[in-house]
Amino acid sequence: MVLLYLESFADLPHFFELVSQVRQKKPVIILKGGTSQRGQQASLSHTAALATNQILFAAAAHQIGFTLVDTLEDFLEAAFFFAQYSQSAGKCDGHYQCRRTSCECD
Repeated sequence: MVLLYLESFADLPHFFELVSQVRQKKPVIILKGGTSQRGQQASLSHTAALATNQILFAAAAHQIGFTLVDTLEDFLEAAFFFAQYSQSAGKCDGHYQCRRTSCECD
């Protein structure tokens, strides 16, 4: 599995292309920084790099098949899920919704 914490992108289309390729072999779990309202306010006052449109990113997660999580707790829970149940990853298109101690195929 591939675990990523991201704050910004230099080339978003290229990033999505790479994730799509990696996703064919391994689950990809992404925690995107600056997603909460407080985090977005902080990013705007510091740098606009964190303020990537979350709707766009969530749509890409669904289309490409990576798992997008909102909190560190969900990030770790998703990692645990894939480590324990890696065989069940093949029974889904690859997009899982992991929220507060549960992961399920979306």
